[in-house]
Amino acid sequence: MNPNEISDTPRKDSMGMDMVPFEPEAEQAETPKGLAAITITDKKQDLIGLAFSPVKKMRLFKETRTSARIVPDETRLFRITVKLDGWVEKLFVNQTGQYVKKGDRLFKIYSPDLVSAQQEYLSSIKALKKSDSFSDSADSAGFRGLESASRKKLKLLDIDDEQIDRLRASGEAERTMTIESRFPGM
Repeated sequence: MNPNEISDTPRKDSMGMDMVPFEPEAEQAETPKGLAAITITDKKQDLIGLAFSPVKKMRLFKETRTSARIVPDETRLFRITVKLDGWVEKLFVNQTGQYVKKGDRLFKIYSPDLVSAQQEYLSSIKALKKSDSFSDSADSAGFRGLESASRKKLKLLDIDDEQIDRLRASGEAERTMTIESRFPGM
């Protein structure tokens, strides 16, 4: 039982068990250090289904059939909502789950509130330009505040800076506004 007990003659070990002589097999292959060679009888090989064959290089594959429910990754789903009343006039993304890159056009919307907010912004810009010719700095500061407030109103309606700058450059309110994706995903 104790592997440290070794004897040259047959006798009993310290636990009272017979010590049996150990004879290594002559044709046993060299085993790596720390591992022991084992032998399995033919009968046990048949019972456990052990089989041997020559080593061949071949492609292995296993086909597994299963059922699954495919759902989108919720961390990549975004809901784009508009903060104004209006009508969608043109839809650019027309499927649920369609992949969209950041900056892709989603839809064009017509909203009287949006047109009104654009006109307010353009009016505030015109008033600010006229106020620059006045000598009263209090009036000029008031018009700058009006321009800033009307720009903020557009930002609160989710109109991005690029669209606001385009509006300022053109000087005309757009009837419809294109809403773009702010996120990549589905």
